[in-house]
Formats: sequence, C-alpha cells, structure tokens
Amino acid sequence: MAQFSPIECLSTVYPIGEGWVGKSTSGQVKFFQSLADYQNYLNNLARSGKICPDVSVPVAPPPEKTTATPFAYFMEFLPRNPEDSAKYSAMSSSWQGQQASQQALDQGKYRAEEVFEYKANDRKG
Repeated sequence: MAQFSPIECLSTVYPIGEGWVGKSTSGQVKFFQSLADYQNYLNNLARSGKICPDVSVPVAPPPEKTTATPFAYFMEFLPRNPEDSAKYSAMSSSWQGQQASQQALDQGKYRAEEVFEYKANDRKG
C-alpha cells in the first residue's frame, strides 16, 4: 500500500486565477476551486479529527463614510529641443559620444531650466 503524506493545517489561503491556493508551513500546497471548496476541506479535516483554523481572507465590511481622494496631477517632462537633446543621449542613434555629452554638461546645456519643459496634465479625475 502506498504511503500518503500527512495532512497539515494551512497557514495561508489566497486567490490565484479562478481559484484559491492554500499553503502549509512545511510548504505543502493545496488548490481549491472556490472558498466553499476550501471550507469543505476544513469540514472534512474536522470530521477526521484534525481541527485547523480558518485562514481564509476575511471579508471586510464597506466603510460607513467615504471621502473623495483628490486627483493627483502628473507632469510631463519633455526636452525643450528634442533634436539637440538626441545628440547627447547615449540611447539615441544620433549620439555624438561621451566627449560631446561632457562638453554639453560643461556648457550648462543640462541645467533643469534648459533641458526640460514642464507640462501639467489636464486630466480630471
């Protein structure tokens, strides 16, 4: 007769895809089609004499009072002169090399007020 691995209580149960996965502290993994299937597993363990705590995700009641979260505005950072910036960017096919990039730094071409324009996004939440 084949030996079966001992059934252990689960320490975590979490959703994955369409089902749920439970894992014991020793690493044994169990798959469940639903939380009802998991609850049935616990009931079967209890009938066999092994009492395990329910570690399923508790359902929290909705808050009584909700407040609106203000929309977070994001800024776009665009180069003031894309063609000129491409000369000094190593990711560009028109990069002129490390020495040209260093000279651009020395000349102050990368100061914040020279490099980017800041454009606020007008999206409304």
